[in-house]
Amino acid sequence: MTEPVKEQLVSTTENARFDVVEANEKLGEFRKKLAKLMAQNDPSTGSLTKQIKTLTANIAKYGRLAATAVEAGKDDGARAALTKKSQLTTQLSGLQKVWDDNEKVIATMRDDIKQRQGLVDSAQGKIAVFEVRSASQEIRRSLVEAKTGLGANDAFGRLASLEDHYDNEDSELNALETLAGDVNDDELLANIEVNSEVDDELARLKVSLGK
Repeated sequence: MTEPVKEQLVSTTENARFDVVEANEKLGEFRKKLAKLMAQNDPSTGSLTKQIKTLTANIAKYGRLAATAVEAGKDDGARAALTKKSQLTTQLSGLQKVWDDNEKVIATMRDDIKQRQGLVDSAQGKIAVFEVRSASQEIRRSLVEAKTGLGANDAFGRLASLEDHYDNEDSELNALETLAGDVNDDELLANIEVNSEVDDELARLKVSLGK
């Protein structure tokens, strides 16, 4: 990996880490807002759900009142009850639309948050892999550089030369000892005796010649 490429990847990774933090913060905000919407629509405790249930019950109540008024021959009372029922029905229709719209948003937002969280998780995984890979590459590169530096001019090279020197010294000493063992003492003494005879003859020759 060339240095410019490495620097670019490191820079990209640093920026990605900031993006991950920012993305998680935004997802947190989305979740808080979505939680409020889900709380309103909760089937058991939701405020919007409770209002819808209350309106539904009141609409049924005013419907019964209208029927009772008609049976009693009180048309004015029946009209008043039906008017109230109509008003409540309009309110219920509006609230029900809000509840339905909320459900659509909740479903969409939950899927969207899930996808975006997956993107963040994937990015975090890639960042972690790159950091480990980058660290390993640095170690491998340093090992290669260190191995390349084990030349003849460093301590290893000098120690290797010393070993060669010791080996050569041992070889020479062994050779000398071998050669010394090859010398024949009898031949050496014989040569000395021959040399003595030659010297005696040379001395006699000089005397005869008056030298």
